[in-house]
Amino acid sequence: MYITDLLELTSILVLGLGTQWLAWRLRLPAVPLIILVGLIAGPGLEFLGRIPAVPLSRAIHPELLFSSLMLPIVSLATAVLLFQAGLGLRFADLRASGPAAWRLSVGSALFAAPAIAIGAHFLLDQGWLESALLAGVLLAAGPCELAPRDRRVRALSSAGAVSEAESTIRCALGPLAVVLLFNVLFAAESTEPDADVASASATALIKTLIFGAALGAACAWLVALLLRLSQVPGHLQQPVALLLLAVALAWAELFQPGAGLFAAVVMGLVLANQRLADVGRIADAQGPLYVLLVPSLLMLLSARLPLAALTRLGWESVVFAAGLVFVVRPLAVLLTALRSGLGRREKLFLACIAPRGMLAASLASVFALHLEEEGRFAQADALVATTLLVVVVTGLAYAIMAAPLARRLGAPHDAAQLRPTSETARKRETKNENEVSSRGDFGGA
Repeated sequence: MYITDLLELTSILVLGLGTQWLAWRLRLPAVPLIILVGLIAGPGLEFLGRIPAVPLSRAIHPELLFSSLMLPIVSLATAVLLFQAGLGLRFADLRASGPAAWRLSVGSALFAAPAIAIGAHFLLDQGWLESALLAGVLLAAGPCELAPRDRRVRALSSAGAVSEAESTIRCALGPLAVVLLFNVLFAAESTEPDADVASASATALIKTLIFGAALGAACAWLVALLLRLSQVPGHLQQPVALLLLAVALAWAELFQPGAGLFAAVVMGLVLANQRLADVGRIADAQGPLYVLLVPSLLMLLSARLPLAALTRLGWESVVFAAGLVFVVRPLAVLLTALRSGLGRREKLFLACIAPRGMLAASLASVFALHLEEEGRFAQADALVATTLLVVVVTGLAYAIMAAPLARRLGAPHDAAQLRPTSETARKRETKNENEVSSRGDFGGA
């Protein structure tokens, strides 16, 4: 049993990192490719094993491998991603974009949320809880994970400070809203028939806000204070920050299930915007831990999907994903960017480019695991399966459309126009100018 588990754990790491490397070599988006490989290694081999002449079985059995540790592992890994997303949002960098960035990011999300939830409920026959969570997950996680190779694409997708800020705001603040939404809806659905639903939902909301914000902020200030007093050497800054992140996650979950993810985002936001100490080493997401964590987690989440959940995906799911690409996103951007300060080319490009990725898959999986603990296996599987389908469809579609669309619209040729406008973005591009394609399209999350 020990050898079998060790080989399976190694397979997750090898397949995840190997697929990311393959995506870099083929110049393809890494997230959809890793999901497809994970689906093949998990439910795909299970399907082939049902053929009598092909005695195959799953190469990866995450549920058997991790058993009761599945939810803690996925929650902790997701907390790390949310922590990094929070670290990416420095409010000082958003001043150049003014209210236009907030109007574009928040306004488009508010417009698209009802459309996605209604479409999921009536087209995919999902319950209102799962439909609302799906809308929140898809809007909270994108569009922040494109990382195009072509400098013209990057110029148009940034479109100055406004469009660059949309990605940062949505990835950092979106998860706060969707975690609150999950806790409120989950509390309402989990109450007894004769219980006060409004009171249970309000209690869950207040406890999430109090314990999540308090623990996240406290751990962030503790990290900043330790750095200020020079009590942590450079090579231990990131490990110490992740250790306190785990503490915040565990204690917040103890007081209110689901509040740990809220605490993770708050901790990242507070650390990014405090002035006690420099957190550049902590904010660096290119270390070995993150390079292994992101593809391995995505491989794990896709391989654990039951075969039955995939077989339930029909033409309705494809229509739903296509609607996000060709209807919901364009209308949301065009209606909310009327006075954003963007030009016609930038508006059109942003309306056509909004991939989802790693953060959407991890958030959906955490929520699904909570639903499974309540015995709602069918709803949980449908939530994850639909999210992964949207990630694959949008990732591949936008990867194909991005460069040709940018050339069609005529990206600026002036090198000065190709530079990011915020100080943080300029430093990031200067440091990683030759590493854009090697990072694998995981972007800010």
